Amino acid sequence: MDTLASLRDFANFLPRPLPNLQPKVIPFSFSRPPSTRDRFESPNCAILSKCALFRRNYVMLTAVFGAGFFFEMGFNSTMNKVWDMNNRGRQWKDIRHKYIQESEEDDE
Repeated sequence: MDTLASLRDFANFLPRPLPNLQPKVIPFSFSRPPSTRDRFESPNCAILSKCALFRRNYVMLTAVFGAGFFFEMGFNSTMNKVWDMNNRGRQWKDIRHKYIQESEEDDE
């Protein structure tokens, strides 16, 4: 009896067989109404745009580099405007007129 209990304990530690992970095939029948499992879900917009626009690698690379170039131009101009607004009156382009007028008056 002791050996039988120890065999049962040993059997509990043995690996169990994996469950069947294969998908179940549901036969299609015209007699039953379609369920949500049987319906094909249409792909989302991102997948459709990838399939329609980026079938070739060079098209995708051109789009990525073009978008990056125009983003960089827009970002740089926006940051330059923010910098100029924050440093108004402290930059050479803002105070140059004072020194140029004074130097012209000194020459005369």
